[in-house]
Amino acid sequence: MLITPPHPQEGFRPFTYLDKACRSMIIDGLWFFPDPPHPDTLAGALEQLLTFYPLLAGRIEGDRGIAWSRGGVQFDTAQSPLRTDEASVQPRVRSLFLPGLTAKAMQQGRAPLFAARLTRLADGCVLGVQCSHACADGAAFYTLMDDWGRLSRQLPVEAPCLDAEAFPRPADFTREEALRQVTEAGWAKVGLSTLLRQLGREARGITHLYAQAPLPPRDQLAAWRQEAAQRQDAPVGSYAVLAAWLLHACRRLNATPPLLSGSIVTVCNLRGRIPSLPRKYAGNAVVNLVARGFHAGMDIPEAAARLQAHLHGYLTDGGHLLTDYVRLNACTAGCALPRVPFDVDDANGKRPTTLYINDMSKFPVYALDFGTGQPSSVEPPDLPDPIRLWPAPSADAQPMLYLGGHMAWRYNRLRFNLKN
Repeated sequence: MLITPPHPQEGFRPFTYLDKACRSMIIDGLWFFPDPPHPDTLAGALEQLLTFYPLLAGRIEGDRGIAWSRGGVQFDTAQSPLRTDEASVQPRVRSLFLPGLTAKAMQQGRAPLFAARLTRLADGCVLGVQCSHACADGAAFYTLMDDWGRLSRQLPVEAPCLDAEAFPRPADFTREEALRQVTEAGWAKVGLSTLLRQLGREARGITHLYAQAPLPPRDQLAAWRQEAAQRQDAPVGSYAVLAAWLLHACRRLNATPPLLSGSIVTVCNLRGRIPSLPRKYAGNAVVNLVARGFHAGMDIPEAAARLQAHLHGYLTDGGHLLTDYVRLNACTAGCALPRVPFDVDDANGKRPTTLYINDMSKFPVYALDFGTGQPSSVEPPDLPDPIRLWPAPSADAQPMLYLGGHMAWRYNRLRFNLKN
């Protein structure tokens, strides 16, 4: 059924350069619950949710943006004889629990931008949700899902920021000046060959491969973190240590030639780090921070200290450097310059030296509660992240590590032990 806001709002939200770039993607999620929530509860709370997130009930209008005044969201129910432990998340079975929207229909304005399906299993249920990536990135998606749960439990919800003007405007550079700046910064070209190779990986199913791999023991990570902090004479975060270990482990997995230098690409959430972007900004608000110059001779503490110093430069000074970097990205996209901050081909290639890491481990995916308790498990979205850190089921457990694409294929084929 189609659910519409109780008091439809009229409005139009123009795309930022990130929203426009994400139109061809869908964020999906699967939540498994032992005690099924009542469909009427979900439907009623979803109707309320649309008063906070009216853009979900809108439709895409070309490359301009989202019109709020028409449409609604989709919600339906289904049944399956499968038990929870039988409900595999392989693509063939995963699709049974999702509402069945396509990015193409969303882009053409023919489909809702948000849809959910509640499927009763033999011993519980699974909630499958799809959301256009043009509406939300990971942080916004899991925040609005948490809001849906809060409304189901009749708890207050903080209104999100829907104003696209909160996102930094493109830098006021000419095309020639923007090209000069990104060339000097070492940004990589993106051409037709890049697109064709990515389409080839998708056609062969490479982009949808994944493998779950173990992390090093906590005490080992803590020792590396302490040594890195001593070398830098400043605090070093847990992410920097994990990323440094991943660089070391993936060089062995990929049999990377020792003389090749490596890079680490960090997906950085901009909310609260740029003055104009509040914590509950609804939309896409990430940027890729690229740290270069990691060579095989670096040990893990040295690499962690180097990465932390690089990130610290962006995450201090009130967000001014980070804002300028985002504005340059926006200007480059607006000028249609075929340049991005990192080598996309290498990051998605067979033996990458560029590690693209999406850290989603702090997202409140297990907090979702519709009044019958929290989920027993949550599956990550089917997005082509080469490396992803995912929240653990319990607060005292380590994040879950997922490898994607070619690295997942090699890890599964070789039964590689990253920890050795």
